[in-house]
Amino acid sequence: MLGLLAMLGWISTAACYAVDGYVANLRPEWVSGVTVRLEDVLTGQQDLQYITAGGNFTFHNIQAGQYLVTVDSPIVSYDYRYKLTISEEGLLANKLLYGHALTDVGPSDAYPLAFTGYKKHQTVVQRPGFSFWALIKQPMVFMGLITMLLMEGMPLLVSSLDEETLEQVRQSGGSIEAAKKIAEKHSK
Repeated sequence: MLGLLAMLGWISTAACYAVDGYVANLRPEWVSGVTVRLEDVLTGQQDLQYITAGGNFTFHNIQAGQYLVTVDSPIVSYDYRYKLTISEEGLLANKLLYGHALTDVGPSDAYPLAFTGYKKHQTVVQRPGFSFWALIKQPMVFMGLITMLLMEGMPLLVSSLDEETLEQVRQSGGSIEAAKKIAEKHSK
């Protein structure tokens, strides 16, 4: 029992650290919803902070250990995260590219932590809404409408001709010459 109390006393008196950093190149409209996640490598316990309007973040009361610091944003992408090693000697920050193992870290980086991202590309393109006029303007639809009009209009046109004109068209075989003669006759 005394051992447990002694251990609790050691934990409560253990040194605590603060982890500071900033997210660079953020436009004011991109700041909303940007979070920084500090994850303990051993336990998986996570702490989450929203960045300030200036892009800064701070984690307080951090115990010695190894941590991953990740920035999550709905608008901005980041190619790397930081692996932090906090000890009595100080803080060691290494960039860790996504997809790499925790042991595959780059050289140590300057402190405070600095994240620079780039805007995510829009992968979903909004389709324009339905427009009847846009449908009619399509060449194939337009040609189909003309054909339908001719199919419906020609019988009406032929039925409106008098018997004498119809007989002339039948005798000429329906040639262009006959159509011209009929047009001249009706224009007089």
